Amino acid sequence: MFVSANYTGASAEVVERTITLPIEEQVNGTEGMLYLSSTSANDGQMSMTVTFELGRDPDIAAVNVNNRVSIAAPRLPEEVRRLGVTARKQAPSSRLVANLLSPDGSRDSVIPLNFALDHVLDSLKRVPGVGDVNIFGERRYAMRICSIRSGSRSSVSPRAT
Repeated sequence: MFVSANYTGASAEVVERTITLPIEEQVNGTEGMLYLSSTSANDGQMSMTVTFELGRDPDIAAVNVNNRVSIAAPRLPEEVRRLGVTARKQAPSSRLVANLLSPDGSRDSVIPLNFALDHVLDSLKRVPGVGDVNIFGERRYAMRICSIRSGSRSSVSPRAT
């Protein structure tokens, strides 16, 4: 399980005291838990990895952790509660890395990336056992549209960026 929260503008010490410790106190001792590790960063981010014994049902573990995070919620700062604490099933390391490219080099790197975003990403996220899917070096197609007014008429002129 991976738990994360953000306290915008807070130092690592403040994050540790106001977010990490209250959540750790509740999550520690969850049924089937082996250990947990957490990080409080100077950018206001808190991340926690909760590791369970082998064979533990990940769905039940997720419910148990979410319930315990909910118990800690009233002790968290208002901004953190408003932004939310995220808890999701996830292995702490990558199990598969795939590279999409144009085999003959006729397409730039944006075309396979957009294909992955449009046709592959959501399907992979629905595969049983997949905790999360990340795209590294993400770049998307974009178009800038400038509106040019001349007199009483206006026209739109697209320009590729």
